[in-house]
Amino acid sequence: VLFVSGMPEMDELQPRVLVLEQMHIHSFENCSAALCRGLQSELLQICSSDGLLLVRCAGFSRSMVKAVHEALKEKLVENGFNEQNVVLVAAWHAQAFQDQHAAWIQEVDARRGHGPIAVISDFAFLDTEPPEDGLLLQLSPLVEVEEIQAWFGSGSGARTMIAWPWQVFQELGHSLTPTEYTQILQAIVSCLSSHGVPLRGSLEVLLTQSEQHAQEYERDIRATAAHQPVSAEAMSVQDDLHSFTERHPPPSNEHEITWLSMPAAEAERLGSARLRLGEGIADALLALQREGHIQGLWRKELPSVQHAENEKVRADQSNDPTWASEASDVLRKAEEWKGFETAGDGHMQRTAWDLWDHCVAGTQIVQVDASSALELVIWSGRNGSSYAYKVNGVCTDTGPQQGHRLVAFSVGPRTADWLTDLGDEHQPFLLQRHVETSEDATLVRTENSNPSNWYLFDEHAERVLRAAAGLGEQITLKYLTQPGHWAALEHKANALTQVMEQHRRAQSGCAKASNWTGTLNLAADLIGLHDAADDTEATLAWCEQYRSLLPARIPVMYGSGKLFNQDKAHKTKMQANVMEAAVGELLASQRSDCIALAELIGGLCTISALFPPLNIPPSNRFMLLEYEAKSCETCPGSLHFHGRRFQAWCQERLQVLPSDSPGHDPGLPGVEEVSDSNPPPHWGRAELFRLNADGTWFCRLCRCGATDGHVIGKAHTKCLAYPQEVIEQYISES
Repeated sequence: VLFVSGMPEMDELQPRVLVLEQMHIHSFENCSAALCRGLQSELLQICSSDGLLLVRCAGFSRSMVKAVHEALKEKLVENGFNEQNVVLVAAWHAQAFQDQHAAWIQEVDARRGHGPIAVISDFAFLDTEPPEDGLLLQLSPLVEVEEIQAWFGSGSGARTMIAWPWQVFQELGHSLTPTEYTQILQAIVSCLSSHGVPLRGSLEVLLTQSEQHAQEYERDIRATAAHQPVSAEAMSVQDDLHSFTERHPPPSNEHEITWLSMPAAEAERLGSARLRLGEGIADALLALQREGHIQGLWRKELPSVQHAENEKVRADQSNDPTWASEASDVLRKAEEWKGFETAGDGHMQRTAWDLWDHCVAGTQIVQVDASSALELVIWSGRNGSSYAYKVNGVCTDTGPQQGHRLVAFSVGPRTADWLTDLGDEHQPFLLQRHVETSEDATLVRTENSNPSNWYLFDEHAERVLRAAAGLGEQITLKYLTQPGHWAALEHKANALTQVMEQHRRAQSGCAKASNWTGTLNLAADLIGLHDAADDTEATLAWCEQYRSLLPARIPVMYGSGKLFNQDKAHKTKMQANVMEAAVGELLASQRSDCIALAELIGGLCTISALFPPLNIPPSNRFMLLEYEAKSCETCPGSLHFHGRRFQAWCQERLQVLPSDSPGHDPGLPGVEEVSDSNPPPHWGRAELFRLNADGTWFCRLCRCGATDGHVIGKAHTKCLAYPQEVIEQYISES
């Protein structure tokens, strides 16, 4: 057998582990390119010797195995394989077909002259040892420590295992706890060590992260066990504002508000000024609607698209043209409103992410010649492996100054090409950016600074910068002008990658906290959103205690009726839904003043997450207990928040907002002013209906909004047939 000169034979290769970081197993096309890059030397060897690649997918579903086959076929063809030689042999194929390929795999001489071959399979014949010209790729994750030990201990053939993130195990139905997942990674590392393979690179980072997650998980388990005896009592006070005020007496003026973790020097900029910011946002929202730049659609909450679609299906099946027309109109508006809400959700989290960069870390980006960047650092002056390089005395007027931390860099296209030829052990760590969605899923995207990616400014940076200097290219530097939070992490971590990960996790946590329902509710109260039709006992009690500090400024309509009652989660997020829709509608205008106002709303949510008031709860009664629990801990990085920077950031955006004095409220769109306090005569009994503050009508009998379509609908007609005493009881209760 002929191999590439200088490369060992297959059966002499050590077992390897490749890490496919933060990739979803169900979209394998995203993984195949990274996989082929990691196996580049092995694939070259297989192609040169007409060898064999065996891909084991045991445990994958039928659709996933097919997705692996299609994605790998495309990439393997690019690496020298013939398309006909990338074969799928699976459990659903005929037994004769399976037996034929099982025997064919072991017949090395019969395969010679046909080019390199790849077999992707989900069944047992791949559990046998690969032939001497074969490489076994363990693609599906092993979930038992004993399985991992057996995999490393069986034979000396060439073999590579994929180490997947914890989320992939969850997607495949393996309900591993973070502790159990960490044990799996530790077993992999232990087996690699027994084969003389050192721990480094992505696997080291993955293990470090999993150990941290396992520690947090175990700590949460202990905390849950400690609080379990009182959980029943705690849940009984969820809607009890009286109990909250006993624990936290309400403030009588703004100076008595207790802001969590806020430095005394920042009380004016981040405390009292927050109340003024909420008022300014309210005035600007009304001004932009008066001027016609936004319609104010955000002010009337609509049901979820799914429930509106379900209602339309029922209406279409009823042969009721009026109901069907109304349902179609509701669905169209719900889809538009959902678009606003989704856009606002993402934008508010990005605003919080960028504000953390600006006010906590003081992140700056500058483009310099690579030769100049080399002079910024004393390369031998690093304190330890967890410490970032500091700028020395050689500084520019506009770039990094002495003491600033250099944390990341990006290179030009020629240097990027040079980097691809380096081995993994010589490459700087490739960074990725984490952004939490409101559904608690993690969106991971590589930070792109054209034409290349961001890399960690670690011990390998000097080699890359010298190469860039030799090529005469510029590089882009990312550095921290406020490294207080970073410096605190350096003392606790063991590696620079850990510091970067913890730093970004705190940043991601800030973005997530700013978009939590309770935070959005608090921001809505600061702005002054209120639903005049909400006259529940809990809302009236909150208004009595806190409305003097947080006055009502903008009437809105929170959802009610049958469609909202079908979705309990959506129904209880009232203020959060409306806030996100407001930001989304502002962004849709694409005007600079509207975008500035959207960013200010995101900024208000950010400081409300970092420094929540301990003695003012949200007006949403469903958030009371959860808010108290979440606002009792300090967000990482909040102690280093720069109030003066935030004040300047707000001032830049306030300057582009409408400057006219407060005017009239243009009202909710589509709601006409009602001069008559009586319902339309053709609706029948007037006592069955109540006029809302926004001009709409409420049916006391059916407990929902009243329209022409409603009063002729089947539900209302059925309720009218109730006995008179039942109808009178419904009217009195509502």
